[in-house]
Amino acid sequence: MLYAAFATDRNSHPTVRPRIRHGRVDPGLAPKPPRVFAAIRAVPPTAPRGKTLPTFSSGILYNSLNDRLDETHRTPIMRYSTSRKQETREKLLDSSRAIAKKDGFDATGVDALMAAIGLTGGAFYGHFDSKDELFEAMIERDLELSRDMLGGNADSPPDHVAKRLRGYLSRAHAASPETGCVLAALGPEIARASPEVKAGVERTLKRLQRLWADRLGDTDGGWALISQCVGAILLARVVESDRTRSEILAASRRFLDKALQTPHA
Repeated sequence: MLYAAFATDRNSHPTVRPRIRHGRVDPGLAPKPPRVFAAIRAVPPTAPRGKTLPTFSSGILYNSLNDRLDETHRTPIMRYSTSRKQETREKLLDSSRAIAKKDGFDATGVDALMAAIGLTGGAFYGHFDSKDELFEAMIERDLELSRDMLGGNADSPPDHVAKRLRGYLSRAHAASPETGCVLAALGPEIARASPEVKAGVERTLKRLQRLWADRLGDTDGGWALISQCVGAILLARVVESDRTRSEILAASRRFLDKALQTPHA
């Protein structure tokens, strides 16, 4: 014969001691019981009156009883749709790009990256398997945006490259790494990254180089433009005085204007 002893939270509900008949809870049970903690005791027919064998836990019966008692009062589990999860991932990706370019990726922990979008660090691994995976996705996204903006397309005007370079070599860009080029902001960290990350950077740079080389009619010119731009922004950020920073950027703009044979505006 089996009998069950039930105990509840003394602050939320009086003790309920239902009996189980044919696998069902006695209908006299209160309508909204709290969670039940059940201890099941086996009592052999020959045990002396008032004596029982040692108590053992029964997870099966415990779960069965609580399923019955809480069937209509169970708190639903929060589940997010695929679109909601993708939106959060994109938000994390965009926020992390800005934070890393301003403060450094290695120097920023997962908790800080998640706090920036209002989530805890534990939620990070629902979107990326590791911080390295996030870094790879960040670099890929940033370089794709830079390539599309700087490289242009068949519909871009003839002076597209010259205009983009003047914008790139601006004081605003030098003063705002969080919204600027990832190569100038995170170049040293990319250099220490995995071969997969560096291979992705190389593919994107080659595509940009080909776009510019086709516009200039000069293969070397494509690489020279990229190198001049990234190097000039890097130098402008490491100097202390605004005057020297302005001189570096202005000299680079004049040099590239001559190289492109485009009058300086």
